[in-house]
Amino acid sequence: MLTRSIIAAAMLIGMALNPSQASARELGLTPSHVYALWVNINDSLIGIAGVMSGDASLRDTLSSMSPRKFDGKRPSDVLRRIGLMHSRFRSLGLSAQFSGPLTEDQQYDVELGLATPSDVFIRSGNILDGLVVWLIENTEKKQQISGSYTRRKFHDKTPSNVFGLVDLADRRLEMILSKLEARREGLTQDVPYASSTEAP
Repeated sequence: MLTRSIIAAAMLIGMALNPSQASARELGLTPSHVYALWVNINDSLIGIAGVMSGDASLRDTLSSMSPRKFDGKRPSDVLRRIGLMHSRFRSLGLSAQFSGPLTEDQQYDVELGLATPSDVFIRSGNILDGLVVWLIENTEKKQQISGSYTRRKFHDKTPSNVFGLVDLADRRLEMILSKLEARREGLTQDVPYASSTEAP
């Protein structure tokens, strides 16, 4: 079991790398590497949903959701989509250290279509680390977090495949936040299924 005392050892991705590093382009990562990260991010969101809401039905609903199909996406499109999620991650409780808006350098790369899978990987790794830190800091009991860093092997994934998982995470995050808001307001009725549309 990994606990607070050794959380630093689990920060395998984002904390070890500066998101604005120009050398990010030279890491040689592929969309398949980024895809694996977003599988872990989506799994972590399902776990967090259970901790935050205590609602088993919410976890079941989130688990039943599947990626939508997208075509023609580039790494810059994926990075832009991730950047648009920062306000929801902040609402969840992640600090700007893990989920702030895109940096000026990242925004420049997005606008010119220069972002690489390595740029997207580093940004995604920061988000995954933030979700794990949230889980540890917001629960009393010991948490087994090694599953969030499962090494997965995928082949021949494209930026469009990654975009689909980012979109899935955003829809799951919208549903989690809607459920939490309903609880804060003391509502008992079911929260409508999140129906986010693709961000431009």
